[in-house]
Amino acid sequence: MEQAKLARLERSIEKIAILIDQTGEDFWPILERLEAERDALISREARLARYLSRSAGTQAMQKRRTVRSLPSLVSRETRLLKREA
Repeated sequence: MEQAKLARLERSIEKIAILIDQTGEDFWPILERLEAERDALISREARLARYLSRSAGTQAMQKRRTVRSLPSLVSRETRLLKREA
């Protein structure tokens, strides 16, 4: 995750919250925008991690298929070579 960006957003949210507490509600739209940006960043990273884990599982299955099919391919080639000899 973009830890630096997430940390910067969290610090900004805290500062804006202090401003809201001290001065009133004028800064609420900024707080809401920062929260939305933070939540979107977290959501994107979670989705990316989910897709990558699926991809890793698919790649592992493809590797297993390749490894399993290799012995059968070798034995088939061996049989063909014996027939030709």
